[in-house]
Parts: sequence; C-alpha cells; structure tokens
Amino acid sequence: MLLGAYDCILFYIWGNGMTRTQANLVLFCLTIITGSTYLFSKFILETVSALSYLAIRFCLAALIMYVLAPHKIHRIPTAVWIRGMSIGVFLAIGFILMTLGLRDTGAGQTAFIISLEVVFVPVLGWLFYGQRISWGLVGSLLVAIVGLALLTLQNGLSIAAGNAWVLGSVLCFAVYTILNARYAARYAAWPLAWIQLAVTGLLSGLVMLAFEPFQWHLSSEAWWSITYLVLICTVFRFVVQTYAQGFTSAVDTSLIFMLEPVVALVLAACFLGEVFSVQQGIGCLLILLASVLARFSAIKKLYCQLRLR
Repeated sequence: MLLGAYDCILFYIWGNGMTRTQANLVLFCLTIITGSTYLFSKFILETVSALSYLAIRFCLAALIMYVLAPHKIHRIPTAVWIRGMSIGVFLAIGFILMTLGLRDTGAGQTAFIISLEVVFVPVLGWLFYGQRISWGLVGSLLVAIVGLALLTLQNGLSIAAGNAWVLGSVLCFAVYTILNARYAARYAAWPLAWIQLAVTGLLSGLVMLAFEPFQWHLSSEAWWSITYLVLICTVFRFVVQTYAQGFTSAVDTSLIFMLEPVVALVLAACFLGEVFSVQQGIGCLLILLASVLARFSAIKKLYCQLRLR
C-alpha cells in the first residue's frame, strides 16, 4: 500500500514518464546524494562504532523495504534466497571493510579508492569467467595502480591501515557487482535487494556482538545522520534510481556516476576541512582518468550517438 502511494507520487511528478534529459538530471542529483554518504558516515563514526552503525543502518533499511512492499517478500523462492544471501555476504564484507577504513581515512580519499571498482570489475570478470578485456582496460588498470600509489603511499612504501581496509572493500564490491549483474537479470529486483540489505545488517550485527558492545544510546546528531542515510541514501535512492534508469541508457548512467568521488571530495573539503597534498591530488586525477579509460567504449558510443543527432 505504501509502495503504491510512492508510485503515485512518482507518477504525479513525472506523469507517464520522463525524458532522457530529466532522467539524467535525476541520476546526477542521486550522485550528489551517494557522494554525501561518505560525509555523513564520517560524522556518525565520530560517536558510534562502525559495526553498530552498519547494523542499525541496514537493518532499518531492510525493515522499511519490508513495510513498503511485504507482498514482494513473503513468498521469495528458495533460489532467490540462495543467490541473494551469497551476494549479500560480499556486500556486507565490503561495507564492513569500507566503514572500518573510513574511521582512519578521509571521506574524499575513501570515495576515490572505492571508485576503482569500475576498473577491477572487468579484471575479475576476466579472471573468473574468461571475459575478454581490451588494451584500454589494461592501460586503465596501470594508471589506476599509479594513482592509488600516489594517493595512499605517504611514508615510503607503507600503506595506512585505513587505506588497506578500503582497498579490500573495493575487491568485495567488485565481486558483488559481477554476481549481482548475473542474478539481477534472472530475478525480481526488490526481493533480491531486500535480502542483500538484510544480510548486511545481520552480518554486521553478528560481527559487532563478537568484537564490541552494541551502542543503543546515540546522540541526536547521529540519529539524524542515520535517518538520512537510511531513508535518502538507501531506500529513496534505490527506488528513484531504478525508476529513472528506465528512461535513459546504461552508458549515460555509467558516466554520470563517475562524478561520485568528485562530489564526495568537494563535500569533505567544505564540511570536514580535508585538504589533499599535491601528490594526493595527482593520484586522484589519475584514478579519475583510469575510470574514463575503463569506460572508453561507453564514451565512444555516446559520442557516436551525439554525432548522429
């Protein structure tokens, strides 16, 4: 019933749909929202433990998704449960590692390291499934490695523990993206996403109980940040992104989401006072360049589409 009301709101705003330009504008606004995730997570981690934060965030998100559409979850087939739980484990481990790293790493720096996922996904696809990779991708991987070294290696050849956690999360997110892409084409998105969120919340809670006490008493600022992350960055983003992507191309979506680390860096500089050294700035530019090279075929396709108009 609540999901039907939400669909009515989307219909009221956009009528029978939206143009490609409107869809791209919506996705750009969502990029600002996802870029702000690192900033608000950083705020929360100043007063709340990483595992408590993740357990609260994803359990609440799963609960809200269930309330919005219980009929989509009551009769989930066994096959969906198995696939959803298997990829949910990688999502959970990725978020745990990223959040642990975010405690000791800047929000902007974390966002740029996470953006390397776009380079690692096709590489892992080649290793696991023998998918063909281009020379452009090989070049993007080399550029990404150099950029990562400039961004993270500050004292000799040592890498900070926080950066190591975040880099580990990138590998988990890359495996998650590969598996999710394979299963999303076979099963309904809502129950598959709900299982992933529930697994992430449950696994975070279990790890938390094993290593630290749960923090029930949070400050009002922490609760406001968690509310924003759950309602806006998780549930709202999922529903609106799914709706908007139906009116634009995967190429446009991929290119727009390249802006996420840039948004995170700007917000971190404005609200957290994070400043990069010249070396780190060059590293960020190289990582951004690696993302462009990894999406070279998509950029070329978009260029051809524009010329034909």
